[in-house]
Amino acid sequence: MPRARSTFDHERLRAQLKASPDQAEFAEYLEFYGLNNAAQHSSEILTTMIRGREERIVIQTFAPEQPRAWAFFHHGYYDHVGLFRHVFDYLLKHGVGIHAIDNLGHGLSTGERATIPSFDDYVEVIAAVDRHLDQKDMHFIGQSMGGALTLEYLERHPERRTRELVLFAPLVRPYAWWINRIYFNIAKRLIEERPRTITSNASNAEFLHLQHNDPLQARVLPVQWVQAMVNWFEVFERYPSSTRAPKIIQGHQDRTIDWRHSVKILSDRYPQSSWLHIPEASHHLSNESDAIRAQIFGWLDENCNWVDHTD
Repeated sequence: MPRARSTFDHERLRAQLKASPDQAEFAEYLEFYGLNNAAQHSSEILTTMIRGREERIVIQTFAPEQPRAWAFFHHGYYDHVGLFRHVFDYLLKHGVGIHAIDNLGHGLSTGERATIPSFDDYVEVIAAVDRHLDQKDMHFIGQSMGGALTLEYLERHPERRTRELVLFAPLVRPYAWWINRIYFNIAKRLIEERPRTITSNASNAEFLHLQHNDPLQARVLPVQWVQAMVNWFEVFERYPSSTRAPKIIQGHQDRTIDWRHSVKILSDRYPQSSWLHIPEASHHLSNESDAIRAQIFGWLDENCNWVDHTD
């Protein structure tokens, strides 16, 4: 179970990306985030060029002995692979292996912490990893910003086939943007960042405790990242309708994104989408209470074909 204080040196572990992580240090990382029992585990470093910079992206793979399918998982803003053991355990029980990445400036990957000049940089990472994995049929799963980036990547690559496309509380606009944009337009003239406010975004005391003590989460909100997000959603919201059919889970107590706006935009954009609305759920759905996670995973069981029945 995750502990209050990490036993691994996260700065040293991240610095070791120039070669490969020390296995003893990495074992402590897995133990801290509760990933040490997630079936077979391997990790690798993908070195890729983003806007002329060499960046190192950590890809972690969790797999049963004989995977019957594969999923490409992408985390949300401030998040990283270590926070999603419940989703990984669920997929592994269905015979699905997972490739999960830390995107730029998150988790163990390189890049300035929690900021980006353009969401294009994040999407370039997804494209580079997808080419590297070179698997024709994968499930694509994303949480919050990870869901938004997954949709953006697929918009730019309409030829990319997917199996299931599952989104947990996908980002379109942040919560209360109608008023926060006024503060943002003032703040961006005066400051480069402000302290991050860690809100209660799941009814799971253990997870909330971890968020406040997680050594891999940034503690600031850079103005640059907010501007990059605005630039992205102003384009994304004008896209024409799509034939893709994502499965989308959304909580109605979400105070991280504007979920009503998301429902409107994504329902119009993806008329074949399916939705699970959970009135009592907050934003970080994969780390919600046991009861809410059971509801989510039960719905996914009923609506997703994780492995071909002919396999």
